[in-house]
Amino acid sequence: MVTVNFLHFTPCGLILDVTGVLLLGFAFFLKTTESMIEESGTTWDSKAYITVVASKCDGIFGSGLLVLGFVYQMLGYVGAESTNAVLISYLALLVFLLAYVAFLRGWLIHKWVGDIEEKFRERQP
Repeated sequence: MVTVNFLHFTPCGLILDVTGVLLLGFAFFLKTTESMIEESGTTWDSKAYITVVASKCDGIFGSGLLVLGFVYQMLGYVGAESTNAVLISYLALLVFLLAYVAFLRGWLIHKWVGDIEEKFRERQP
């Protein structure tokens, strides 16, 4: 029988990878019909950049978690062990995910959309 100790770097890295893949998937799986219509630019007042910004946000954090997960897997592969570091990583992941869903994603999207709209205003005659 195979047992997995989740307090080692390798399984923690795999969990980080799965979480990163899910965040990357948000960019595609959570699209509503309205956001797809908006992104395709098939409306008169298209603001396709809003959905692109949301995808960028999910892509940045999802890719970051994937990279971190691969680093943790490499640490596990070379035999590094630190139960405390892994426990802190799980806690940090939980806090990050809660903050990302509750606040960070929306705040970043709002900020980046504001930056884009400011650039649009600067280009107006």
